[in-house]
Amino acid sequence: MEIAIFGGSFNPPTRAHEAGVQACLDRQDIDEVWLMPSGYRADKPGLVDDQARLEMLQIVKRQEFYDNPRVVISDFELSLPRPTQTYKTMGALARAYPEHRFWFVSGADTYATMQNWEGGHQLKASLPMLLIPRIGYELPEPTQQLRQLEVLEDMVDGISSSQVRERLALGGPIEFLVCDAIARYIAEKGLYLAKGSKYVSI
Repeated sequence: MEIAIFGGSFNPPTRAHEAGVQACLDRQDIDEVWLMPSGYRADKPGLVDDQARLEMLQIVKRQEFYDNPRVVISDFELSLPRPTQTYKTMGALARAYPEHRFWFVSGADTYATMQNWEGGHQLKASLPMLLIPRIGYELPEPTQQLRQLEVLEDMVDGISSSQVRERLALGGPIEFLVCDAIARYIAEKGLYLAKGSKYVSI
């Protein structure tokens, strides 16, 4: 099977994440999309607990993708030794599932700086990737290893999990940044609020 690995903190999952998932599903050469929350990383402080992030992804699958069986919520990276790194995760996936071919979903901005990661040079040279367009970054031409995802740039630029957290910490609205079901979950669980802040209903 051809599997798209859509990794990230999903802290929380946003409309931009949803657009990327849909772009993967729109490709007939991709059998499944695995949404894979990242484990602990020093460059991703302030993660809510693993269970909350998995639950939010299950909500997105149910509410926005109607429980599409091609969308798989995976805790694979969460089970790996910490701290996690992309090259370690992809190696572990290849060993655990030799029957699959994995494609790493990445923004064009991330691809442009991947060589600066630990193991980044090897990843950029060998890892099959599905690239999401970003304003200000030129996508490389498609190859046997690189494929482009058709996502409107204004659907993914300017929307981020950090933006959602910043708005919530200030008591600001998050409509249009996350789906309504995620907004309700965040409110019910009291996630991402700074002390003394209150939610603004959407």
